[in-house]
Amino acid sequence: MMKLFACSLRIALKKMFAYPNEIIMIFFHSLFQLLSTILFWVVLFDNVDSFGYDKSFIYLLAMVGMLSSAIEEMFFGLRDFEWLVRDGSLDRYLYRPQNTLFMIMIENIPLVAFVEQLVLGIVGIIVVVVKFDIAISFLAVLRMIILLIIGNVYYQTIYATITMLSLRFEKISTLRDLIFNFNFSKNYPTTIFPNFLRKFLTYVVPVSLIAFVPTLALSGKPTRHFPLILIFLAVSLMILYIVYNRGLRRYSSNGG
Repeated sequence: MMKLFACSLRIALKKMFAYPNEIIMIFFHSLFQLLSTILFWVVLFDNVDSFGYDKSFIYLLAMVGMLSSAIEEMFFGLRDFEWLVRDGSLDRYLYRPQNTLFMIMIENIPLVAFVEQLVLGIVGIIVVVVKFDIAISFLAVLRMIILLIIGNVYYQTIYATITMLSLRFEKISTLRDLIFNFNFSKNYPTTIFPNFLRKFLTYVVPVSLIAFVPTLALSGKPTRHFPLILIFLAVSLMILYIVYNRGLRRYSSNGG
């Protein structure tokens, strides 16, 4: 498995250096996304109240959101899974002895976007911490990293489960993208939403877990319902396993 990862990494590096202009374009795209979020909050802070959060927390939220975007890139291959099913090209993965989903994700990681968003997020957090003189402990950083990983795995598990329905229904991307358009809300504190929507964004489409909750942990604020989140994650992984394996039994190389 490690040899496969190393081989995919070498191929990604060759592609990266073959198109150096892409590195610059992706960097400015990621930077624009980050700056537009910050600009939104700057304007908002100047005109309305801050929903009970100070500037330092909101800016940390934007930077943690960028870290989350970097982690999301590792699951980029799931986006096109439906097309592999529809044109029958999923076969070339099924014939290999390695785990099919792992292969698809490893071969499709956009390395440039991943690295640049990761660097932007880390540098952004350091800038905010220094500028606002925020005291952050090693334990807080560790909690943030753990929650970032758990939150993104949970989020991508839900995403993957809906995507795997393409093995049965072929075209599922419209429904999936409609549901996961809520992703934009990761740039906002979840507590600003009504209670029903807050729970929806925590447990059903767990957007709050990919940025807001890790930011709470980084800031030293309490993070509630952690055991419940682990239970939901375990259940979602079992559902993904069932949906994926049952879908494979119905799959044929003509795309369904």
